[in-house]
Amino acid sequence: MNVFVDANVIINVLNKEYPAFEHSARFLSLAQDKRFTFFTSSLSIAICWFFAEKKSGRSLANRKIEQLLLYFRITECGEEEVRKALADKRADDMEDAIQVYSALRNSCSHLVTNNLNDFHFSSLEVLEPLSFLEQHGK
Repeated sequence: MNVFVDANVIINVLNKEYPAFEHSARFLSLAQDKRFTFFTSSLSIAICWFFAEKKSGRSLANRKIEQLLLYFRITECGEEEVRKALADKRADDMEDAIQVYSALRNSCSHLVTNNLNDFHFSSLEVLEPLSFLEQHGK
């Protein structure tokens, strides 16, 4: 199963942000499960690095992202996704829309986020980390 992971879930873990850290970390541990392929976009990686660098400094942020990339694939995200995001009148936020179209281009069936309302327009199944764990976890 291809699963797109929103930046906020990753940031919760990289920066140990409570109370979301526990469920986000448990969810991200599924990246080692052969049933799942975790995806995120280059846009999300940049956002994650920004917040990790603010909290931990450049060197540690780089190491955290390098570790993350051992378990994640990066989605295609280019002009086509931007144009679709712009054309989607249901989307309230350009960044969220780009993420959805990037996930769709890469055949993701689920999008996991801590901000469900941001993705109300998505044709993907959108779940919080805990809900994904309850439905698909071990």
